[in-house]
Amino acid sequence: DFAVEEKPFNKKNLAIALFAAMFLTGAFAMTMVLLEIAFGRVRDFKELSYYSELNPIGEIPANDAVFENEAQKKTCWNELFYRVQNQDFMKDLVFLAPLPGAALATDRLCDVFEWNYAVGGRRMLRLTIVPSMEFVEPSGSEPLGAVWIADGRAVLPLENPYLLSPSELQLLTSDLAELRRTYDVVFIVLAAPLKLRGVFLGQMLQFCDCAILLLGEGTTSRHALRHVMNCNPKGKPFPSVFATGAKTLPFLAKGDA
Repeated sequence: DFAVEEKPFNKKNLAIALFAAMFLTGAFAMTMVLLEIAFGRVRDFKELSYYSELNPIGEIPANDAVFENEAQKKTCWNELFYRVQNQDFMKDLVFLAPLPGAALATDRLCDVFEWNYAVGGRRMLRLTIVPSMEFVEPSGSEPLGAVWIADGRAVLPLENPYLLSPSELQLLTSDLAELRRTYDVVFIVLAAPLKLRGVFLGQMLQFCDCAILLLGEGTTSRHALRHVMNCNPKGKPFPSVFATGAKTLPFLAKGDA
């Protein structure tokens, strides 16, 4: 019989194995972090404070079950209005839109804003952008240029959700010059989630005085936020952001009426 000599596992081999294990673990962890940053979702409202080119305003509740009574609900929505009004950027032509993953709370926000403006003696016009294929011309109404007005509501039918054509921009500019003689504040509202492709967002950020965007806690991607920051023109106020889907409201203590 031939005896097989057993070679000891020396310290050099052990060091190499440990180094390789540490390297692979670190590389895996770094890859996971980069993937989370690139493709992950916004966790909560607090995360927005890390984005220097966004202006976090507040949280919109996920549903009315958050409130104990009607007084709390009224307090919450009025609080959101006053938070917006206290911002230095707030002007008279505002772009309001939800990012992908956000709750479609634009109508609720506009109702609250319209009521509060009216209490202060100011008239607000809600100009809603809709796809032209879904638009039905109101009977007995004629467009100003690009904008249709019926029953106190204005509608802008849009051919392409990714951009406004030069003629549409020109007509919209002319229409708003006429409307602002009657209304103190105009909200241009995108009811459907914003498209991240195309130049539409950049056009609206340039066209309007300021922007208010909605995102969803745990549902809107960080990629969408980077897209917003990249589209914002120089010299314009940073877009303001509401987070939708809040389960609790930190500024509303339990039991408050």
